[in-house]
Amino acid sequence: MHPQVYIGRSYIFTFMLTGYEKGFLEGMIDADGCISIGRQKVKRKSAASRGWRPYVRLVIDNNNKEFLEKARSIIGYGHICNRTGRIWTYNVSHWGCKKLFPEIKLIVKEPRRLHAIKIFKHMDGKCGKGKKYTEKLEKLIVSRPPASVATLAMTKTL
Repeated sequence: MHPQVYIGRSYIFTFMLTGYEKGFLEGMIDADGCISIGRQKVKRKSAASRGWRPYVRLVIDNNNKEFLEKARSIIGYGHICNRTGRIWTYNVSHWGCKKLFPEIKLIVKEPRRLHAIKIFKHMDGKCGKGKKYTEKLEKLIVSRPPASVATLAMTKTL
């Protein structure tokens, strides 16, 4: 388990990944992972906080539950559920991705990871109000990150 830091009312996990753990997670995410970026509708009682907010999610599918439990024990966030009879899904929320992505480096999904980090940096310290803020964030969410070198090489050989 990762060290915990108590701030305010809750504990925040700090990542101190070993070389083995980084390699394990990087390979798993590059091979079986999906980094999704989108908008989520927010319904709140106050009119000022209604609207939408961005989300970044990491989903890893595999038929070996122990493999996913190992990743969950390393990351410390997310949950594992059985999607179908044989396939297990490990979901890491926005908060977990925000802590994990700066610590790892990917190969195939590296442009997507860097794009998610841009969104996190834009959201830090912002309340999500104001026309310029929402316009810039909307452009970040809608824009697609550049294709990776590995993807371009694969499409040229096909």
